Order: sequence, then C-alpha cells, then structure tokens
Amino acid sequence: MTVAARVEHVGSLLRPEFLREARDAHARGELAPAGLKAAEDRAVREVVALQEEIGLPVVGDGEMRRESFQSELTAACGGFAWRPRSSLSCAPAPAGRRR
Repeated sequence: MTVAARVEHVGSLLRPEFLREARDAHARGELAPAGLKAAEDRAVREVVALQEEIGLPVVGDGEMRRESFQSELTAACGGFAWRPRSSLSCAPAPAGRRR
C-alpha cells in the first residue's frame, strides 16, 4: 500500500549557531558584510541539503538571510527602530481585560 503525504514548510527554519555568531559579530562591527554573506551562503547550502536529504519535493532557503519574519515590513516602512530583544517587555493587561 502506497501512502501519499503532503509535506510543506512555511516560514523560517532555525538558524545554526555559526550564523547566529556571525550576525552578532557583524552587529558588533567585528565581521565585514562579506563575512556575514559567506555565513548566510553556508547556512542556505546546508538547509537546502538537509531538505533534499529527507526527500522534500520542494525546498527553500529557510529564510537564513532574514533577521526575522517581519524584517521586510520594517525595512519597507518608516517609523520602526531596532531594539534588542532584552529591552522588550510585556505590560500587564488592563484590569478586566483578558489576553
């Protein structure tokens, strides 16, 4: 009996440690843009190879070149500013209001 299953992935795949380290080094000014691009290229090659290895009929780049899923929106619109994640916090919901 043959079973056909639909497989698809939408969105980003996890960034490998070497890419996270390269992004951090680039943000600190310790890695040139060409070095960051080389790390992104390597991450894309590896994630494509992984998808091919497991037999996915369609593969993607895992969004390895994106900072986050909303980065294209913030790049295209004015009024947004980057803030480190550690600076973000959630305020409690107003009294009587559920989240």
